[in-house]
This record gives sequence, C-alpha cells and structure tokens, in this order.
Amino acid sequence: LLHRDSSATRLAARAAREASGLTSREMAQVLWAVARLGVRTKQLMAAVAAKEIPETLADAAQYLWAHGSMKVRSPDLVDRLLEVCLRHAGGEPRHLANALWACGTLVHRPGDK
Repeated sequence: LLHRDSSATRLAARAAREASGLTSREMAQVLWAVARLGVRTKQLMAAVAAKEIPETLADAAQYLWAHGSMKVRSPDLVDRLLEVCLRHAGGEPRHLANALWACGTLVHRPGDK
C-alpha cells in the first residue's frame, strides 16, 4: 500500500469529497484507479456506499472488481451491485467474470451479512 500522505491518497480523498458530483462511470474509474494503486480510504468507501448504484453492467462490475481488489466487504452494496449484473446477464462476459471474481475474492454469497 502507498504511504498515507501520497498524492494518490490525497486524490482519493478529493474524489470522496466530490463524489456527489461524479457520474457512476467516473466513480467506477476512480475506484479502479485507487484499487490498482492500493489506496483505500474510509471516506471514499463511505462516499461510494452513499451513491446510487450504477445501472450498467460495466460500471457495476468495475465497482465489484475494486471492492474485491481492496478486500472491502460491504455485503448489502455487493448484493445490490450483483442485482444489476443479473439484469444484464447477457452482457459482455468479461464484466460478468469480474463480478464473479469479486464474489470469490470476498467469499461473498448473495444474502451474506
């Protein structure tokens, strides 16, 4: 993980403060980036939980992938994201694979608490 005072951590904190103005796609991209960098802030994850659930398979899968990568267990949020994925089950296989990977990584079964 990066040092707590890194530029990436400060950018993640800024994204958390501005989360209400971000689209689902923008938030998905922020989550992907911070997960790749190993940055995890409570403020950002709280902002994610407070946002509306994305409605596209790509965004829901990216949210799930980021949660899995950061090992962030949020069963209710994961269940809601999985519902979006199920509505788009005929979508691109890589998005469905990312969603399933996240469930496996988080050892999440729908309905877990």
